[in-house]
Amino acid sequence: MRIRLEQINRENWYECSQLEVKPEQRPFVSSNLLCIAESQFYPSWGAYAVYYKDQMVGFVMYEHDQQQDKWWISALMIAADHQGKGYGRATVQALIPRLKQRGCREIWVGYADNNLAARALYSGLGFVEVGLDDEGDMVARIRLPLESSTDE
Repeated sequence: MRIRLEQINRENWYECSQLEVKPEQRPFVSSNLLCIAESQFYPSWGAYAVYYKDQMVGFVMYEHDQQQDKWWISALMIAADHQGKGYGRATVQALIPRLKQRGCREIWVGYADNNLAARALYSGLGFVEVGLDDEGDMVARIRLPLESSTDE
């Protein structure tokens, strides 16, 4: 599946802010508008609209905690009418090379312990749960392989 990540900008931020998940998923995700606003104040964060063909289908944001050198997927949402089509998985797969280019060697994610969809998505991509954080969210991580050298 070919999805495209486009950095949030003045042309797409409003459309992205209007995307919504299913009502029962609202407790699990922050609003896109809040995430977009936050990303404008932290230069080590990145926020992207997710497109399939020419249609915006979701949003993803990462954070780089420079003090701990930890990279987090801090927001991932696929709009309600686009769920179940593989866009979430494709979004994470498209984000990983971008983070690797910035020097990321492992990615962390947190999600509500009872968010079965997030658990299935991340475990299916190779993330390993490491336990609950102080807020009761499950934390998982994936270690990214180093590029193999052809100079041997």
